[in-house]
Amino acid sequence: MELNKDLISSMASHYGITAEELTEKLTSETPEELKLAGQLFTDDELKSRDSGKYNEGKEAKEEMLSKDLKKKYGYEFEGKNIDVFLSHHDEQLKNKYSKNSNERVSELEKDITNLKNTYEEEITGLKTVNGELLGKTKNQQINNSLLSIIPKDTTLKKEALITLYKSERELDIENDINVIKVNGEVLKDPKTTEPISLSSDFNDWLVKEKYISAAPGRGGDNEFGKSGFKGNSISDFQKNWQKQNPDQSLNTQKYDEDYQAWRAENKEVVA
Repeated sequence: MELNKDLISSMASHYGITAEELTEKLTSETPEELKLAGQLFTDDELKSRDSGKYNEGKEAKEEMLSKDLKKKYGYEFEGKNIDVFLSHHDEQLKNKYSKNSNERVSELEKDITNLKNTYEEEITGLKTVNGELLGKTKNQQINNSLLSIIPKDTTLKKEALITLYKSERELDIENDINVIKVNGEVLKDPKTTEPISLSSDFNDWLVKEKYISAAPGRGGDNEFGKSGFKGNSISDFQKNWQKQNPDQSLNTQKYDEDYQAWRAENKEVVA
């Protein structure tokens, strides 16, 4: 009887030999020895083996997933099973959302207050920095203005005079105009009620405190120079200037220009 080739091949694979070798052994005149190449399993045994491997793979995957989820949510609990993780996660959610409405409102109000405080602190810090920069800029502008109007012949250095003058005055710049205050009050011209100009007040102060050398041999206050204004003191000059400019204030550009011209002719004035 001729054996089926497919059957021969299937049987040969169990013995670890080729189909030709198995055919030779089966048709041999002498007894031949055959040894199984591997372990044979019944259908039930194969099902049991495959089921075990599946369960092992499932457990390994669950452990990896549970580990990743614990790390993601920051949980600490015993157990590697995904069911244990889900149970723990469910408990955490219940604790979080089981609070009554008043408790949740209080938490939200606390968060809003913290955010508001942080915002206000940042704004305050920015305002402080801006105020400091603005103060430095104004101070430098005022110093530059004072340096430009200090007469040449003074008894002290320019920087010392500015320091002394500012120690007795509160100087500020408002709407691009120099404002002078003493004891919190703005210095104003008594006739026009306009703020006194920086150049006028500073030069009057220099004369009053005798920081400008007197000019010996000067004539009376009826003398006129090239500028067209008479006077051996700043107050005399101001009186004469106002007579010639009755409609203008001492806090004008014209006054400053005329004053500088007069000052150039009167480097030393009588206090």
